[in-house]
Amino acid sequence: MKNTTQPLRIVVSRFGVALLAICMISLVTVACGSSEDDGATLAAINEAKSAAERAAYAAEDAASAAETAASAAEQASSAAQDDTSAVAAEAAQAAAEKAADSAESAMEAAQQAGEAAEQAGEAAVMAAEKAQSAADTAATAVAPPSHVTITHYSGTDTVPVNPQTVVVFDLGVLLSLHDLGVEVDAVGGLGTPIPSEYEAIVNNPNYQPVGSVWEPDYEAINAMEPDLIIVASRSSRIYPEMSRIAPTVDLTVDWWVEDYLNDFREVHRSMGKIFGVEEEVEQRLDEIEAAIDGIRSQSTDAGKALIVMTTGAEVTAFGTGSRFGYVHDLFGFQTADDSLERDATHGDAVSFEYILEAAPEVMFVVDRAAAIGGEGEVAKQILDNELVAQTPAWQNDRMVYVDNFAWYIAAGALPSFFQIIDDLASAY
Repeated sequence: MKNTTQPLRIVVSRFGVALLAICMISLVTVACGSSEDDGATLAAINEAKSAAERAAYAAEDAASAAETAASAAEQASSAAQDDTSAVAAEAAQAAAEKAADSAESAMEAAQQAGEAAEQAGEAAVMAAEKAQSAADTAATAVAPPSHVTITHYSGTDTVPVNPQTVVVFDLGVLLSLHDLGVEVDAVGGLGTPIPSEYEAIVNNPNYQPVGSVWEPDYEAINAMEPDLIIVASRSSRIYPEMSRIAPTVDLTVDWWVEDYLNDFREVHRSMGKIFGVEEEVEQRLDEIEAAIDGIRSQSTDAGKALIVMTTGAEVTAFGTGSRFGYVHDLFGFQTADDSLERDATHGDAVSFEYILEAAPEVMFVVDRAAAIGGEGEVAKQILDNELVAQTPAWQNDRMVYVDNFAWYIAAGALPSFFQIIDDLASAY
């Protein structure tokens, strides 16, 4: 007859392991505390609980089977002692076999209980490790920075992130910030004509009056107690005075740098860091670079290009490396003259005879007088003469009168850059 005592001891041992696993899980659950918000940790805890419950149920089944085996064995032994007849012997044999089967079942159930208990223990350990990891992460989490250091056109300054009160002294910066969804509190204007599409942005009645780029109202600015002042381009000269009032950055896009696009990128990435709109900035820059690639793929076939600007009756021209040099350097248009002065703010003064000799196949024309609200003849009238009319650009109707506000007043703005791209695309 098989010994049922050993299976019963195993059952008790496995059941004890299962109970221990349940206790471990309870401790882990308490230790995790707020870490249960972490999905992975909570899942591990639940898995451990489930495994422990399975272990407990399996242990109960094993115990029940062992009890059945023990009872059957006792019946077989009693029958063998009380009755020596053949019938009693058969009954005893049957009972013994039944006891053996029950003992085997108990062993199997005990084994299952042990395996489930071990799984529960492993799950509990994993849950504890994940809980500790979550706790460590929470303990070392760094709060978003309250300030950022910006290297800009006039120096390096540490300024607040997401400043509450912002004063801007540049229309290009203003339009870029508006494009990125950032509103400001005051704008120092230029006193120049504003295109209708930007009128509501530039002349917002909610802005605090702070004077103009040319004559800032320092007392009014100081009374606002701004968190940030932004200057750029024409207002770069007032950077020192503004820096004495509040943190100030100069977000000028440098016309004369070798890599104009990179400077444009860095200026707008600085805006992104200051106002928390890095993703919006990168999206717009990606769009610009895709458009540039599209222009460059066709610009070399457009022929020689010349950029001219009229101011009243005066005509000036620009080449590579100049204020409008990006037409050649960035967008890839061929030059009509490589000898033009690079550093002249308003270009090299030229004659109509020069334009005829340069023989441009496409001309980009900026009307400065119209841009600043000056009086006198407009560019189309000035260039409408016998000499200019002999150029390939005039004869092939490839005189591009560009958007003066985008090219001359607010050239460093995101909307202006897209307008410049549209003007260049019209040259094909």
